[in-house]
Amino acid sequence: PYKCADCPKSFCYPSKLAAHRRTHTGQRPYPCNRCGKSFCYPSKLAAHRRTHTGQRPYPCNRCGKSFCYPSKLAAHRRTHTGQRPYPCNRCGKSFCYPSKLAAHRRTHTGQRPYPCNRCGKSFCYPSKLAAHRRTHTGQRPYPCNRCGKSFCYPSKLAAHRRTHTGQRPYPCNRCGKSFCYPSKLAAHRRTHTGQRPYPCNRCGKSFCYPSKLAAHQQIHAAAAAGRPYPCMRCSKSFRQLRNLTLHQRVHEDGEVGDDLSQTKGHSNGERP
Repeated sequence: PYKCADCPKSFCYPSKLAAHRRTHTGQRPYPCNRCGKSFCYPSKLAAHRRTHTGQRPYPCNRCGKSFCYPSKLAAHRRTHTGQRPYPCNRCGKSFCYPSKLAAHRRTHTGQRPYPCNRCGKSFCYPSKLAAHRRTHTGQRPYPCNRCGKSFCYPSKLAAHRRTHTGQRPYPCNRCGKSFCYPSKLAAHRRTHTGQRPYPCNRCGKSFCYPSKLAAHQQIHAAAAAGRPYPCMRCSKSFRQLRNLTLHQRVHEDGEVGDDLSQTKGHSNGERP
């Protein structure tokens, strides 16, 4: 055998040893004539060229999806078999791809090497950065085929589709109630644990849900404006409880009457 002087690897052929040594020296003598990228091995160059030509000569015999590289096909097959041969040595979570493991490790180290050039926010994954950029551009490339509503993220679209199908795949392990979104389940769990992580900065009262905090803050805003009776269904507030009671019938009846919703109290003895 032909042994490498820099590592324990050995090879049957001197040509294989010579090619392997380039991984130590950094030599890449096989450049692509389309983009200039260079490679250690002619086989790597040949595979790379397919990214320019669009050739994908390695099809999956389970689903027909094709790949440029045999290594990509091998990794893809694990999505069918369920194999996850790349475990994290910090938490034990396993992955199909070494690149997914490398990205996951950043969640432990705190590394976020993909910054947004618009706002500076950084991300662990390039896919997360790409999705975040759409919040600046306004792109929503994931439309719902049922109602046409579009989303920035495929995960948001998948969650939205459940509102059409009625699926609720996130059950509470305390009471069995199920939810469309993991965030809704997380918020619901606080009703069991008593956590109230949303405090009011005016009075210190805390809430399970940000929506409950927002509704509560309307009470302070209304009181400051001299209208201490806010409607919890809309943004209107009233000086007298009886006017709020009258207004709430608008929501109950499903009507919007300008004369009622704009009540300033003249007909009820109020002054503006």
